[in-house]
Amino acid sequence: MATDPVSVRVETDLMIGGMTCAACVKRVERKLSRLEGVTATVNLVSGRARVHHPRETGVEQLVEAVRSAGYTAARPEPPCREERWEAGGDSVEADRRERDRLLVTALLALPVLVLSMVPGWQFRNWQWLCFVLAAPVAVWGAWPFHRRAVSGLRHSAATMDTLVSLGVAASFSWSSYALFLGGAGDPGMRMSFGLMPMASDGVAHIYLEAAVGVPLFVLAGRYLEARARRGTGAALRSLARLAAKEVAVRDAAGERLVPIEELRVGQIFVVRPGERVATDGVVTGAVRRWISRWSPERASPSRSDRANPSSAVPSMWVACCWSGPPPSARTPNWPVSPGW
Repeated sequence: MATDPVSVRVETDLMIGGMTCAACVKRVERKLSRLEGVTATVNLVSGRARVHHPRETGVEQLVEAVRSAGYTAARPEPPCREERWEAGGDSVEADRRERDRLLVTALLALPVLVLSMVPGWQFRNWQWLCFVLAAPVAVWGAWPFHRRAVSGLRHSAATMDTLVSLGVAASFSWSSYALFLGGAGDPGMRMSFGLMPMASDGVAHIYLEAAVGVPLFVLAGRYLEARARRGTGAALRSLARLAAKEVAVRDAAGERLVPIEELRVGQIFVVRPGERVATDGVVTGAVRRWISRWSPERASPSRSDRANPSSAVPSMWVACCWSGPPPSARTPNWPVSPGW
């Protein structure tokens, strides 16, 4: 009786661009999961998607599925060993542009917020000054939100950027109408501050403070979030620098040092006193079991113990066999590196 062959599943990492919130993550995961036999996990902080899919499903199909959701996708290029720990993942140039956008937006928005909310400081034709200051914020300062909102609409998706864009556009459009056609532009106009709209306001009430305040606070929040993310990434890279860069592999030809990226499943590697265990593995032979650096006692050897990269060897050497995933589950020709 013939049986259908079992489809071999492979693992692929993709770098996703354009995600800003948890809704974006869910949308990318949902788009990828609609492909037959595909499961995906997306990390918003790293901007990376780990996809498990049948070998018959090509990377091009995965990339096209992500693009159909309104985001960019590409396979990450493996950096060289010297660059791996220095690359931060976030573009320095993009960070500078976002910082400059936030600073200019803040300089233009603060006078508008103060004049709109403090009636005692409102001078003759103050509303026109606020309009001139608010126009660049509503257009240029909020441009990233407008661009992503339009991109989402093209793919029938609404995100937080859509809400920000609609709020800025509505408040600025109404204020423009009130200034030019509704009487709010008359000299000597005063606008009292209140938390609730009143019927007496009519069309002579402007909302320029909303048009500048919403993008200002959202830009500030995202900039602080990006800084915290970079700080976390820097701490992780500093920790990764402590990991072993080379490993002593033992085979029929003897013992040789190879870069950690060239270590393959099933190979035997040796860990000597004071050295760190290069990667997860199973002990195949040992004189002493490894213990933590801060633990004073020594333990008896055990061939069934598992090694992990946080372990250190106190005395003599142990031989470990790397027990990672089978080669068929890894993407071909990709360098092996711990963590994600």
